[in-house]
Amino acid sequence: MISVAVFLAAFVTVGAIVCTPDMCDGVEKTPLTCPGSVIEGGGFCGCTDSCAKVEGDLCEKSPLLLWPLSHDECDTGLVCDSVGSSLLALLGKGKCVRDTQRKRFVLDDVTACQKMKIVKASQPTYSDKWIPKCDVNGAFESMQCDLAGRCFCVNSAGQIQGSRVQGKVTCPSA
Repeated sequence: MISVAVFLAAFVTVGAIVCTPDMCDGVEKTPLTCPGSVIEGGGFCGCTDSCAKVEGDLCEKSPLLLWPLSHDECDTGLVCDSVGSSLLALLGKGKCVRDTQRKRFVLDDVTACQKMKIVKASQPTYSDKWIPKCDVNGAFESMQCDLAGRCFCVNSAGQIQGSRVQGKVTCPSA
């Protein structure tokens, strides 16, 4: 019980530190040699720089626990992940690990055909609907077919050329 009281007293004391506007006056920033990147203004009250945490380092899962003392950030491409059900996890600690669970999908990296395919696949289904077919390079295949089996030709922008006919159609190659 006493250890809990000591912990809470220490936690409240840390939270009571206030960074005043003149706190950084006279503090000299020294160049850091870090295994990862340097976080500008990431040290005590933003007065100094700090090193970003690298893979495997302990990190603060809840950055507000030690703020404003320091910024406890993982390096680029890493996230602070829980350490399981240990006491450290309960205290908001984690480990810097590769950010493999967050898949980032940027539409700038896909072609017009692939973008249209994503959009049309998320729309309601109806008989006139067509979901573009893209070739291995991501360009529109010249012949496209809707869900009712009517086919038509498209240009390089995916615009329908001519009318839809039941069954396959011969399209000019692009």
